[in-house]
Amino acid sequence: MAAHQPLTATAPPPGHHALIACRTAPLLDSAVPALRGFARTAASGWGLPAGGDGIGLALVVGELVANAVRHSGGATVRLLLRATPWEVTVDVADDGRWRPPSACLPSGGPGPGTAGGSGLSIVEALATDVTVRRTRHGTQVLAVLPRA
Repeated sequence: MAAHQPLTATAPPPGHHALIACRTAPLLDSAVPALRGFARTAASGWGLPAGGDGIGLALVVGELVANAVRHSGGATVRLLLRATPWEVTVDVADDGRWRPPSACLPSGGPGPGTAGGSGLSIVEALATDVTVRRTRHGTQVLAVLPRA
């Protein structure tokens, strides 16, 4: 099992206005709180308000990483955060085999009282844009969040 990579946060080069943070984790249940915490730390370090961008950001990261854990079957997940003065882009990519959402549901769909199935809807409610891509290496989801 691979260890979590250390926090990577870089200031923008002169003349650019983006902050970037990236972390890779094993695709295990423990990746969800670890990467959610990483996002909170990055947001705090960038001076994003804890009561606004930081909470929405952590929720989006948690939902997207949980989807990767639940549906990809891969070994690793990578989180890349990019903040500009106008927006924060959350980029979650896994190295699993992409499956359409209908292939991830139990036969007959989710049963009564079944939790889950609304992660992407939550992300879409918070983001101004969401893109899901199948790549040669797995699945990549980009979510763009406005800055308050």
